[in-house]
Amino acid sequence: MLFNRFLICEPDEQVRQRIQEVVSLAGHEVVSAPDARAALDLLTQGNYVCAFVDIDRLDGNAFEIPQVLRGAAMKGRPRLIAMTARGSQRDFQLAKDSGFDITLRKPLEATALAVALAQLRLQPWLRRPPWKTYKTKVPEN
Repeated sequence: MLFNRFLICEPDEQVRQRIQEVVSLAGHEVVSAPDARAALDLLTQGNYVCAFVDIDRLDGNAFEIPQVLRGAAMKGRPRLIAMTARGSQRDFQLAKDSGFDITLRKPLEATALAVALAQLRLQPWLRRPPWKTYKTKVPEN
């Protein structure tokens, strides 16, 4: 059972595989795009809930993705996660100002990916935590 469709725009095969492993373990479908232009084409035509985008090695075109999606007539804008190996404050601020929802520093750890998905409410098991389904009564004295 697939929950959502994710896009990965990352030139490094190992990084793509790591993200794909974590996201697909959560039951999501994963599609890859080789560059920012291909990512934009897929995002505007498909039904994606989230895109992981490398902002370091896409010749600056990665920052166009949030701007184009903001202006596109879409049913729902996918959540955007920027990834950077540099990790400077300038990179984080530039990604935020461009319209990315979250910025992650590479190398990516599975825990960081899971936390980012949880922050965006994209892990189905975190939408309704099991501990909230039980009602407990505290005994009164």
